[in-house]
Amino acid sequence: MITTKKTALIYCEEQFGLIDGKTAEGLIRQSDTYQIVGVLDSSLIGRDAGEVLGDKKSDIPIFANLRAALDALPEIPNCYIYGKAPLDARISSEERSLILEAMEEGMDIVNGLHEYFSDDPEFSHMAVQCNVHIRDIRKPPKLKDLHIFTGQIAKVNIPVIAILGTDSPVAK
Repeated sequence: MITTKKTALIYCEEQFGLIDGKTAEGLIRQSDTYQIVGVLDSSLIGRDAGEVLGDKKSDIPIFANLRAALDALPEIPNCYIYGKAPLDARISSEERSLILEAMEEGMDIVNGLHEYFSDDPEFSHMAVQCNVHIRDIRKPPKLKDLHIFTGQIAKVNIPVIAILGTDSPVAK
């Protein structure tokens, strides 16, 4: 079975390549789910995302804003990913407007913040209106969707290596 990756733009205004842009950085380097077609960061317009990260050229352009990206890309991406991880874990009113605009363009929203976009009445209403989905990565599944311990883990017969860190930036 062949699975097609969803195309995605990553919003990372003024943080791409910096500590608060770690979500975007990880997705540029490797994603089994998304084909990244651009990054939104007006401080790095026209640069290649891979090169900004000190890697080889990725052919992933950095755009000034959502409109510039949509005008330059051959088609509207499937997803708009909020790719920043600010300490306050909150979005600004300007960022809210961009998320709503992305929904109006038919893009699903992917959110990695602790602030769940799907619980926001304005976002939820707009998602229904625009027939798009909001995916809150950090939101735990509903209790009914969890499974109980079955003991199946005891049948796994491969080495396990624990990799530990003390802070989330090191991917604990």
